[in-house]
Amino acid sequence: MNNKIVTLVLGAIISCTMLSVQAVAQCSGTGNTYIAGNITNNYTYSFSTISSTAIGISVQYDGTLPTGAAALRAVVKNGGTIISANPAYFGTGITSGVPSTGTLTLNTSVPSGTVLTIDVSMSYAPVSGDGGVGTFETTFTMGNCQVQTVSLDLQTLTVDGTQVSGFAAATTSYNVTLPYGTTTIPTVAGTALTPTLASVTVVQAQSLPGAATVTVKDNANTSSTKTYTVNFTVSPFNPANNTACSGTTNEVSQGSPLTYSYNFVTTTSGVDITITAIDPSLVGIVGYVWDQTNGFAEIQMAGGGGTNQTVTYTLPYTTAAQIIHFSVKLAFAGGMSVTKQFPYTVGDACTPSNINSVGVNEVYGFVTKDVINVTNLIAGSQIFVYDVSGKLLKEVIAQSNTEQIAVNSNGLFVVKVVAANGTTLLKMIK
Repeated sequence: MNNKIVTLVLGAIISCTMLSVQAVAQCSGTGNTYIAGNITNNYTYSFSTISSTAIGISVQYDGTLPTGAAALRAVVKNGGTIISANPAYFGTGITSGVPSTGTLTLNTSVPSGTVLTIDVSMSYAPVSGDGGVGTFETTFTMGNCQVQTVSLDLQTLTVDGTQVSGFAAATTSYNVTLPYGTTTIPTVAGTALTPTLASVTVVQAQSLPGAATVTVKDNANTSSTKTYTVNFTVSPFNPANNTACSGTTNEVSQGSPLTYSYNFVTTTSGVDITITAIDPSLVGIVGYVWDQTNGFAEIQMAGGGGTNQTVTYTLPYTTAAQIIHFSVKLAFAGGMSVTKQFPYTVGDACTPSNINSVGVNEVYGFVTKDVINVTNLIAGSQIFVYDVSGKLLKEVIAQSNTEQIAVNSNGLFVVKVVAANGTTLLKMIK
């Protein structure tokens, strides 16, 4: 057999692997050697793996064909055992110089790497199987010469070089929220799943908010396309306005991107946590607080469900000035998000200045009779007095270096002083 490799394109791209004559695992070839029959025509053949139970075949004869030649048939053998229909007919109405193509269906699944023998015959009588005028034989390795069909899917979809979160080839629309104050339009790019058969065209967003489109087109059929859309919005929430008690952010520690608001309040029962997702498309939200103050505990929250995007829970911490740590997991139809981890000081009033950063003890306090005295103050400092349960008793703005705060009850008190240069916590007993 002539070992020259000929590539045939039969409505699909065939990836060929050229191996040695000993392996005889060619995708295609030419020859004029027969194991039976009385013809000497040159032939060209091509095989491809369609699946573990199907082989694509194409055979073309050149020259004058024998009178009455009506069809081609093929027999596939594995180690001498026939594993295809006997014979499997294909390519009726043989014409010289024209490929006859078909699919050989196997009656058993064949593992990749199995070397099969294929006998191809020209027949006078395809119905009875009699009248063969020539049979040539070759071999084919299952798994070689995979048929590659065009796909209109994207393999990657990126915004400024980073893969879009949650990208899946079957999903064609994505929403991307940009940080507050963003004015530069991001650059969107995509790569085709079958880049040799399909091309990609990107139309960038022209403004913010705006949308970019990525269109995948079949090179062989330009009317066949698939378009992906990336919608950009800019968050209206300024993180500079956030405090340790409330705010809006898009910081997540796990899961899908999400913008949400948060609010924490100390009551006599504990710390009330309220989280609200800001995405009308989310439904069926279920919230879980992850309490990480002492180890880890996951507790289901109230609220959510349906179109309700707010969940709440009260953590039972009431000791004033205790710093607790927690996150909130929001599970919803199609995914989940986990907020950033929040540190919160029980009883905190959360003014905008240096919350939760306890500075050096430059402020002094002492108790005389029914008065709490706080000295070495900076005018304008805020003073908060809590009882042992965390209840806020008094809130005072310092007018001078020293403030006297009257309290009627006895016991342990926590005084927090919030100044421009830091926050100081004092414990006093009356």
